[in-house]
Amino acid sequence: MRLAATIWMIAAAFWLRTAFLVSDGPTSPHAVAVWESHGFGRTKEEAKDDAYHHAAEGLQAKIAERSPDAAVRKPSQELVKSLVVEGFEGETIEVPPIGLARRWVLRLRMPAETLIDRYVEDESRRIRAESRRTNAAIACGGVALVLGAVWAYRLMRTRRTSA
Repeated sequence: MRLAATIWMIAAAFWLRTAFLVSDGPTSPHAVAVWESHGFGRTKEEAKDDAYHHAAEGLQAKIAERSPDAAVRKPSQELVKSLVVEGFEGETIEVPPIGLARRWVLRLRMPAETLIDRYVEDESRRIRAESRRTNAAIACGGVALVLGAVWAYRLMRTRRTSA
């Protein structure tokens, strides 16, 4: 009985120790990587918009390097806003042509691989849907052209026979 209890205690201690190491370690899969995007503008709002614009471009580049064969448009501002950890005003700097320029800094968490994969799939689906719509429009235009030609031929033929 003591032997079984000792084995269970050792197993529980080992499980607790390994669970603790995995959840707190720096290589944890749940660790959040953070990257920054900087924006500049004459006003605080212009600087924020510029920072979001640069963040969307950076996210587009990260998605493109994850799956280079996918044609990816720039992510929406809502997607970028969902990744923002914090945003704050940086120092104001002097730019000779425009005067003082404000700086806005966004700290964003790195998107998960599943989010990138889902975004790439959505983009591929959007591109396929646009291709289908284009092909359907071409086919409908072709059918309309053939029907118009048949109608014109019949109209001309009836005029010849009546004359």
